[in-house]
Amino acid sequence: PYLHRFLRNRPSASRIQRQLGVSSVCLDVEKLQSCTVGGFCLRILPSSPGSARPRPPPPLPSMAALPTTGGRIAVVTGGNKTLGFALVLGLYERLGPDDYLYVSSRTTAKCQQAVAQIQARAGRGGGGLALRPTLVALAMDIADEASVASFARTLLQRHGGVDIFVSNASAKLAPDVAAADQVDNFMGVNNRGTALLLHHLLRILRPCGRFIVLSSEQGRLINVPEHHRPALDPAVATFPGVDQAVADYARRVHDGETEAFGQELNVVSRAGQIALVGAAARQVSQERPEDGILVVAVCPGLVRPIRDPPATAPSPEDAARDILWLVADGAGVEEGEVSGETASRLECHGKLVQHCKVVEE
Repeated sequence: PYLHRFLRNRPSASRIQRQLGVSSVCLDVEKLQSCTVGGFCLRILPSSPGSARPRPPPPLPSMAALPTTGGRIAVVTGGNKTLGFALVLGLYERLGPDDYLYVSSRTTAKCQQAVAQIQARAGRGGGGLALRPTLVALAMDIADEASVASFARTLLQRHGGVDIFVSNASAKLAPDVAAADQVDNFMGVNNRGTALLLHHLLRILRPCGRFIVLSSEQGRLINVPEHHRPALDPAVATFPGVDQAVADYARRVHDGETEAFGQELNVVSRAGQIALVGAAARQVSQERPEDGILVVAVCPGLVRPIRDPPATAPSPEDAARDILWLVADGAGVEEGEVSGETASRLECHGKLVQHCKVVEE
């Protein structure tokens, strides 16, 4: 979309070369504009009056067509507390001085507080801030499409894309609130929010990028009510199909057709997230097969602090370590550091991963 708007304004050949860093430009104002970007010839035909008609959604763009910064761009949503904060801290310790690390939450104040805490901790450690990535506080409400779209535009305008995106923000179930009174917010954040992030941010993910969605192994297909399984099967799921299945389930909750409180509501919501990851991974594999992008759902398990935690519940730092293995080169575990066989990163594409291993159905 950025390139389309840019060329529609009929820029000069020199401006195209300067703005996009293209290798050659050919302009025929009356009939055709074209330019070569990263080995691809891009052509924009002038529109004729009355020729407008509905067009299908655009494919994922080639990142060679977008201006880029030299360093890596990383984002963590819900990065102001517990696991999200541990993920931000882990990335901050691993990324370099040319990189940018965005801390996102619903409010600017929470983002800024997390940034200040991390900078203060780094200062006390004596390592200095000069060798660390640039921390940026940028608020986003993942359930609000205008907010998500604005966030994506900001990253595109500032950096030309994003390299690491960790979707950690989520809604929690309240044990003392009826299911019908919280299903809309719960699924609005966890399911609509995930779909919005994938729709707007996956399009600007740069080659070798990582898009991680934190979910739960409760969302395995075997746990899903049988009549919802076809639409929520990650191997065949589609974005419209998942959206319809989640909406139908919410309607059944409101109509009192299901005992939805507690585990089943969480199961369907998490299954919807995992199904969206499967659909997004297939889209990336079809449209950008050479870009080395990974889209993965991750189950961090029950992470402290929680009420009555099991003995095996990890700390936020330990849980973050497994996730960082997926998103940052040289970060997190290596082969042999966990019990059993560690999956390769490529095996995780479109899958649910826990403790560095693909969760089997």
